[in-house]
Amino acid sequence: MDKKLKHFLVLVCSIVLINSCYSHRPMFYKANITLQDNGQVCISIPLREALFDRNMLFDIEWISVQQQGSAEDEMKNYSDFMQPNHNYSVKAGECIRFNYNFQNNVTYKIGFRTKIQDPNKLSREDKIWDITARIQTDSSGHRQLLLDNEAEEMK
Repeated sequence: MDKKLKHFLVLVCSIVLINSCYSHRPMFYKANITLQDNGQVCISIPLREALFDRNMLFDIEWISVQQQGSAEDEMKNYSDFMQPNHNYSVKAGECIRFNYNFQNNVTYKIGFRTKIQDPNKLSREDKIWDITARIQTDSSGHRQLLLDNEAEEMK
């Protein structure tokens, strides 16, 4: 086989492999959640979202909290679809205002939607964030935050 043809075939195969590895962006992004010293929950956008611009503002479009009981029919939902005069913005790492009383030993699915204005484009990028969490309290009163699979297992 001609040496030029081998190089051409290697190049074509490489291009095909690179293009086949493309993946689309995720449907849901993982939010940050921490348990503060005062017992409140702080839910925020990860700092990596504003890696190059720490002053980037994220508009909060809506917030949802789903409280899960021991059975699927015991779910309680809270949704705060913001009214135009209630919209607000946060920076990555800032706590998002949730008008919800999080309780101990209850599993929650928490979600919210953000939009950012991209100055390099004429569009707004929106993302939906979610996290599953549970504030677990043991018999000595020590509180810890369980996330995702750990929180789900405790239902």
